[in-house]
Amino acid sequence: MKYVCVGQIGIPPAAAAHASLPLTRDSVWKHVERILANPLFARSERLCRFVRFSVGLTLEGRAEELNESLLGVHVFDRGATFDPTDDAIVRVEAHRLRFKLSQYYKNAGRNDRLLIRYPTGCYTPVFRERGRNLWNTN
Repeated sequence: MKYVCVGQIGIPPAAAAHASLPLTRDSVWKHVERILANPLFARSERLCRFVRFSVGLTLEGRAEELNESLLGVHVFDRGATFDPTDDAIVRVEAHRLRFKLSQYYKNAGRNDRLLIRYPTGCYTPVFRERGRNLWNTN
């Protein structure tokens, strides 16, 4: 499944008209840093690197490049010969990330208007406004 950004981050203007939350690179990065400053994430350098790397590529319009091999090498320092079939680090950490984001949004982030999700089986972040999808799928 491929996600295409909607809002003010390289998106179709027709789709942006449906978003009530001003979605800009700055607003996304501020939200990311607020999440990562939370105690759930603050002591987990690997999860912070995962989020920053994946959000960064997505905001650059390069989300289609995100895969286990790329994350293994650039986030988890596994080296150029990293083989995700032999090492589940990316899948394990993605599961941890999904769980911690869920906990964050149930507690400290329960009033946040912007939500960041990582759908199961996908390493591309999906940005949502509570009650609205700010991304379309192709």
